[in-house]
Amino acid sequence: QMIADQQTHSLPQAPQERARLAYAMGFPDWDAFYAKLDEHRARVAAVFTGIFHSTGETSAAESQTAHLNDLLDGQLPETQALTVLRKLGFNDGAAALEALRRFRGAHQVRHMGPEARERLQRLLEPLFKAVAQTPDVEETLERVLDVLQSIVQRSVYIALLCEYPDALSQLVRLCSSSGWIAQYLQAQPILLDSLLDPRFLYELPDRQTLGARLQERMQGLSGEDFEQQLNALRHFKHEQVLRVAAVDVKGDLPLMKVSDQLTWLAEAVLEQVHGMAYREMVRKYGRPWCTREGGADGEGYEPELAVIAYGKLGGIELGYGSDLDVVFLHNSGVEGHTLGERPVPNEVFFARYGQRMIQLLGTQTVSGVLYEVDPRLRPDGAAGPLVGSFHGYAAYQRDRAWVWEHQALVRTRLIVGSSKFSLEFEALRAEILRRERDLVKLRAEVRDMRNRMKAELARGSQGSFDLKQDRGGITDIEFIVQYGVLAWARDFPELTRYPDNIRILEQFERCALLPAEQARFLSDAYRHLRGKIHRLALQGRQAVLEDASSSRSWIDGVSGIWNRLMEV
Repeated sequence: QMIADQQTHSLPQAPQERARLAYAMGFPDWDAFYAKLDEHRARVAAVFTGIFHSTGETSAAESQTAHLNDLLDGQLPETQALTVLRKLGFNDGAAALEALRRFRGAHQVRHMGPEARERLQRLLEPLFKAVAQTPDVEETLERVLDVLQSIVQRSVYIALLCEYPDALSQLVRLCSSSGWIAQYLQAQPILLDSLLDPRFLYELPDRQTLGARLQERMQGLSGEDFEQQLNALRHFKHEQVLRVAAVDVKGDLPLMKVSDQLTWLAEAVLEQVHGMAYREMVRKYGRPWCTREGGADGEGYEPELAVIAYGKLGGIELGYGSDLDVVFLHNSGVEGHTLGERPVPNEVFFARYGQRMIQLLGTQTVSGVLYEVDPRLRPDGAAGPLVGSFHGYAAYQRDRAWVWEHQALVRTRLIVGSSKFSLEFEALRAEILRRERDLVKLRAEVRDMRNRMKAELARGSQGSFDLKQDRGGITDIEFIVQYGVLAWARDFPELTRYPDNIRILEQFERCALLPAEQARFLSDAYRHLRGKIHRLALQGRQAVLEDASSSRSWIDGVSGIWNRLMEV
């Protein structure tokens, strides 16, 4: 109050401010000051207890609730606070007490209204009891408090957790299971509504049902109110991701099914955004149109924009928070133009169409973005047009693409566009992947690109292991698969049927291109390493193992197969 003329009754948190206060009070440092302060507070607390609790009328439950309220308000001496926390099941009471201090000192908590504070106090006892039942009570408490900090100014959410014990139980369980889920709920508190009905939370739709539900959610929204539509899309996406993660941490969903669910969700969202952008472009410029060569006036077709998925989206291997690697292509002729009152060349129409899709997907709001989009895999990279013609893309793949771009083509598929466009793309993809190649030269180029990636991207250090980029990791397996498709697809065209690594490895075994034990080992190693990455992601951590001993046999096995196949 003296320093900044603020209406505050909280001790400072910043080290410099603490040192200043301790010095002003005649102490050499903060610890000495705080120890003396605790002595004074303990004597005051003893007098208070003697006056108000000496009749014996206070029950044990009331006493515990009072202690919890005092913990929240910072009124208990430290020694007594630690005792209360240990009785509640917190073995490391000091860590829990520090988490409470940070929570109490947060701006949102300090400025709570009386009603919100009263509701928060009612929530404390069931909250602490639920947290005390988790495997790591201190870490769970810290995560739950972070979520509460994001909602204390919205008393309706605190009321929800007070009135619905199942919702509180689910919140604690999810925060205990995953730091990533805790951060997700903290960023999207509206998702707390999803915790009300565990049956809904843990029920996952199939692909068709998922798309139908999103379509139903979008019906009735104004076609020109993009903010309303985007908010609906974001909420649907966040809600669905939470449901996938909830089933995932419960242990009821294999890794590949997690990726299926997240991939289907991205595809459904892309379909909606594709339609939103198309309708906006048509309102501005009219429909794109191409007159058929040699045809009469009016004879022609309406060209379209297709979305080609690369990488994890193309390979049906999306994880939590994955970017979308995509390429936009149109099938318009050079001379076409739109039919509206403000006609523009079709190439301009489709360029703005693709730009609008990226804007809609990446618009930053308080609820985040739908998806980060990476379009850099298009022909000529960042120097090339954002939306290219299919004809130009085909010419590039046939005549100018690097080997690494053909490697990337292994994990591609058309995910938005007509069936006719999809067939044309698949025919081109098969043509490129089934080319005859000089295997010695191919092996050298694939190996050189792999070594360059490891040198530039690996984050492992002495004693740790980068699950993606270090030797024996995920990228080695992916490059083995890509080399195999480029090397053998001419004689075994079935290798181009699928874009995902596991099914391609199954084809290698079926065609006897790799010994069965090697193909199966690579599949199992891929699942194991991806599982490690996945579990680390759920804890909000990078894909680096500090101790790789539990994965050493997989790492060494992948390295051995790489050496036998690629280092000859």
